[in-house]
Amino acid sequence: MRQLLLQLPVNDNHSAQAFVPTKGSAAAQETLAGFAPTGEAHDGQTLLLLGPAASGKSHLLNIWQQTHAGNPLAIAVDDLQSLNAAAQEALFHTFNHLKEQGGALLVAGCVPLAGMTLLPDLKSRLATARQVDIAPPDDAELQALVGKWASDRQLHLPDAVVGYLLARAERSPAALQGLVAALDTLSLEQKRAVTVPLVKQILQG
Repeated sequence: MRQLLLQLPVNDNHSAQAFVPTKGSAAAQETLAGFAPTGEAHDGQTLLLLGPAASGKSHLLNIWQQTHAGNPLAIAVDDLQSLNAAAQEALFHTFNHLKEQGGALLVAGCVPLAGMTLLPDLKSRLATARQVDIAPPDDAELQALVGKWASDRQLHLPDAVVGYLLARAERSPAALQGLVAALDTLSLEQKRAVTVPLVKQILQG
């Protein structure tokens, strides 16, 4: 019989101290450090942050929001490609308002702007934004990210397990993050530590 699990919360630590930097995110970090509202009329700025799923965009947005907490002229919007028509319309008006008031609008997405289905007026506005791309992480950076995701779940992953996972799984941040979640669930269901055989069970589906 399959064990019933309590839905324990995952501690997604989005503090600056918990961010795992990569060579691909370095330019984004540097740009965000100097990105802030000016409060000067007609001096608003928009920054478009693009990169693969689970590459650290949401974490960077959270850090930036924490830095500018309480400032109504500092607005961040995640998952641009997933916004519905009403949310896109609201973002269009937010863009115009912040432009007029000297605000700072930070928008993140997982695909190039040209590949998104957006309202034409919004798309034309965002096309004028400064854009920073986050390149995919390398092997060492993927290993660090896997460690961070496991830590968020209080999940112990031995080095042998991480090595096996990286050698055989799809090498994308989103896929690896999903595998860590699946390993956490399966280890709890079976009351087993995470081992290479458990990883094999996940990968073989």
